[in-house]
Amino acid sequence: MTSGSQDQNERPYYAALYEHDLTDIPEPISKILEAYSGIPHGEQKEHILKLRNRAYEAHPYPCLGRFRFLELDLSTHPLYNEYVLPRLKEGNGQSGPIFLDLGTCLGQDLRKLIYDGVNPQQLYGADLVPAFIDAGYELFKDKGKFPPDHFVCPADVFDMSSGNKLSTMDGKADIVQAAAVFHLFDMEQQLAVARRCMRLLKKVPETRCLVLGGQAGNVNAKERVRAYGAKQYWHNEESWRKLWEEICSEEEFRDVVKRVVVQAELRERTMVLPLYGVSKMPPYKKRKLSHNSSSSEESDHEEVAVREDGEDVGDQPSTTEKEAESKTFQELGLIDQLCEACEQLGYKKPTPIQAQSIPLALQGRDIIGLAETGSGKTAAFVLPILQALMEKQQVLHSLILAPTRELAYQIGENISALGAFIGVKKAVLVGGVDMMPQAIALGKKPHIIVATPGRLLDHLENTKGFSLRQLKFLVMDEADRMLDLDFGAILEKILKNVPKEGRRTFLFSATMSSKIESLQRAGLSNPVRVSVSRDKYQTVEKLKQSFYLIPHKHKDIWLVHVLNKFAGQTGIIFTRTVNEAQRLFIMLKALGFSSVPIHGQLSQNARLEALNKFRAKSKNLLVATDVAARGLDIPSMDLVINYDLPDSSKTYVHRVGRTARAGKSGVAISMVTQYDAELWLRIEHALGKKIENHDYDAEKGEAMVFANSVSEAQKTATLEMKDLHENRGKKGATLRNTRGKKTVVKRRRDEMDADVG
Repeated sequence: MTSGSQDQNERPYYAALYEHDLTDIPEPISKILEAYSGIPHGEQKEHILKLRNRAYEAHPYPCLGRFRFLELDLSTHPLYNEYVLPRLKEGNGQSGPIFLDLGTCLGQDLRKLIYDGVNPQQLYGADLVPAFIDAGYELFKDKGKFPPDHFVCPADVFDMSSGNKLSTMDGKADIVQAAAVFHLFDMEQQLAVARRCMRLLKKVPETRCLVLGGQAGNVNAKERVRAYGAKQYWHNEESWRKLWEEICSEEEFRDVVKRVVVQAELRERTMVLPLYGVSKMPPYKKRKLSHNSSSSEESDHEEVAVREDGEDVGDQPSTTEKEAESKTFQELGLIDQLCEACEQLGYKKPTPIQAQSIPLALQGRDIIGLAETGSGKTAAFVLPILQALMEKQQVLHSLILAPTRELAYQIGENISALGAFIGVKKAVLVGGVDMMPQAIALGKKPHIIVATPGRLLDHLENTKGFSLRQLKFLVMDEADRMLDLDFGAILEKILKNVPKEGRRTFLFSATMSSKIESLQRAGLSNPVRVSVSRDKYQTVEKLKQSFYLIPHKHKDIWLVHVLNKFAGQTGIIFTRTVNEAQRLFIMLKALGFSSVPIHGQLSQNARLEALNKFRAKSKNLLVATDVAARGLDIPSMDLVINYDLPDSSKTYVHRVGRTARAGKSGVAISMVTQYDAELWLRIEHALGKKIENHDYDAEKGEAMVFANSVSEAQKTATLEMKDLHENRGKKGATLRNTRGKKTVVKRRRDEMDADVG
């Protein structure tokens, strides 16, 4: 890349600070801004508003009017000449990136508009995309401070219009930023975005795709972007350390991180000022696989056992356990493209369930896979399917059944990420949304269908021309959960619509029961059983479990006490009913906690929006019924609280499996009242161990401090719940109208939660 005519020593570098509806600048941020920009605290807000108004006057669109910009001149900081500039001069004469992070602001507004029913294609294709990019450019270019040979395009607004426009710039972009809104595109749009990004980057071999920004750590962006060779870093010290280790020594890092990489909390969002240049990213090319390291060691207590036709092999670990620990994805028999996809997604080596099941799947065997939640079951069945598709492409090739809508969407995301290099097409069929777009997606002949049983049967019965008679793979994920939700009869009907011969079947579950045995006999042929758990009530070693034995009337007080003990950590609070989940959410909101609810009485869009907020860490608490207990992969979970005990030990295992995943530690705390003693003893008996009991008397004084504030919040919640129930079922109401009916109504196909509390 050629440098601009301006001398590097004189060229300033900028970042943009933004936030929605900024009313004041907190003192920590203000000090940073003053140090870098020279603008005193009293003038900063006026300066931000001035820049915002300039952008708004140039492009008066509603979303754009909410942005607040602040330019930061790094060239005025001593570190610029001492550290940044020398680094920028290294490597092919590249002058380094100018980082203008605007994507997440637009993302937040677009996400709200889309969930309100606005067509995202209209928004992206018409006004906002070119206006947004032009506005960011106009902020700086007329001052001569934004060099025209360096431009940053947020990939989440990288539409056809903006893509074509940027393509005329002859590949002069240093960074293509992909952030939170990326996941709002459908699969074809995502592929098109990524391909355009890569074409743009390939025009200049030295250019790298670096993913940063307000929500670049969002899981929805993570998997898709990594699949295209991007580097990605999150907003914590460990992630910044990984970034800086590529461009400086450990000593330099300690010095730089204090002065350059700054984080501060502002309105529940992490603000990051990436004030640096990067010049030593590795060249963009397909890299050779490396399996020499792993992000986390596997638990040494796991027993890996392979069983033929359900026969036990005893208590001794199998002879393949040590082999499984050292195997690479290549050694499992996966082709190079899939191995590279695994590497790009950060899969360092196969998990035990993957190491044992993938070779068997590639041999053509039917499989029953038993492993605890978070053990990598999804990749264990997706990778063999993708390899089969690579060998012989076929439409309507594979069907994956999941018990819940959220798990179906999550599996779909994994397929998109792992299958990005081969252009796999998928369709996700779930209840709670219109069937017509799903029927259109089926008409486009996807390779893989991911579905909940009820909605799949709806399409088999009602969608003209849709058939599964040529199906090659059938996967039943979380099979025990599907049977617990009374999907047994529906599964029988589905099995009658798929071929018996020439079909491979995988059944995956965290537990084994008599119901699973019967399903095995109906759907599998001479299966191999692969287990990586000692028993069906196994919990991982790094999970710290405990409970509080408390009076029922003080339950809310102790919940608030526990949340304050773990302040700032991410957690799920499980309740038994919809009513209790909604009430707790309202109460916690009144107390100032950052939470979102998820349960079966919310609309599908509301549930997805809640999950996205939680995954993006704009909210750190999820108040949920058991709809969220299975299959949802939220890697950074710290805490699980059983506000209500589950009805079964099996559900307890699945709940607490939300934390301590992928080798990380986690905490699970249960609230046990005088009415729960017998149930709790049954859970302990099933687990085969006594759980730590917190000292009630020692903590009572601390907990009861919250009594008055909790009492007021309870009153607020009671009044609001009354309004919610009175408006139930009306247009725009939070809760759907499924109560108060005189006739007995059979459970709907994709219903998931109890509705009384």
